[in-house]
Amino acid sequence: MSKPTSINEKLMAMPVTRTERIAAFRGSLRTWIARPTNQTFARNIGILILVGIVFSLTTDRFLTVENLTNVLRQVSFVGITSCAVTLVMVAGGLDLSVGSVVAIAGVVAAKFAAEAGWPLAPAFGMGILAGAVFGATSTIGPISTPVFIFVVVAAVMLFIERRTLLGRWAVASGGNTEAARLSGIPIDRTRIILYILSGLAAGIAGIFINSRVATGDPNSGVGFEFDVIVAVILGGTALAGGQGTVIGTVVAVFILGVLGNGLNLLGVESFSQYVVKGILLVFAVGIGELIRGTRRTLAYLGRGQ
Repeated sequence: MSKPTSINEKLMAMPVTRTERIAAFRGSLRTWIARPTNQTFARNIGILILVGIVFSLTTDRFLTVENLTNVLRQVSFVGITSCAVTLVMVAGGLDLSVGSVVAIAGVVAAKFAAEAGWPLAPAFGMGILAGAVFGATSTIGPISTPVFIFVVVAAVMLFIERRTLLGRWAVASGGNTEAARLSGIPIDRTRIILYILSGLAAGIAGIFINSRVATGDPNSGVGFEFDVIVAVILGGTALAGGQGTVIGTVVAVFILGVLGNGLNLLGVESFSQYVVKGILLVFAVGIGELIRGTRRTLAYLGRGQ
């Protein structure tokens, strides 16, 4: 049966009665739920709501405007980098250098601003450029500003993921490297570009992190890569590559931000917070592998019938 091509044919093919509309909606919903990344997204939305409810009941400072604004600022730093790292991991790579790049970008910017006497804008530009350079080698202020940049970076990465050849190449490279190579996809070039974008994002985050204390701290990126990797994997990106979404990572970044903020308000020490995040990481990986294993088993049984 051929698909409708003209506007009139498409209108005729649309469901008319209430029963048909309900059936069409259910079919679309089943198709949406069948995708593992959408299942992870829905799960994480539920976790985010649950965590928010728990902390709103356990501490009266959580739902204040000042605290929620602080959460937005804090998640921006990790979020800027996590969105870029998502595509790196989807393509089958793993960028553990982002913490070091954050520190390098901050130190380089501080050197040019404080010692060379450069204006802030070009000094920050040099810091971000240093982040891009170190991102490439991996293959071989104001509260509103970081939040705005986070939104912009997330939007750009979402566009790359869904609307560009680079995004499709990333999925293909991580899903089946050999098949992608035989199909003519430039795997190495794809990963190099994604690592450069990851370095750029980490450089931007490093500038904002070091700007808070008006200095270039070489230890500013310690533990940063852990938060980024946890956010990306919790967001539904497979460790083996080939699966993951930027929007899922954004939700996971907010989960970690709200969780960290609530634990700080309750006076939980940093070490225990890392333990909680580690448990979240194991949970995310375990659930992801369980879902993928179940799908493979069902597909195998289906072929055997």
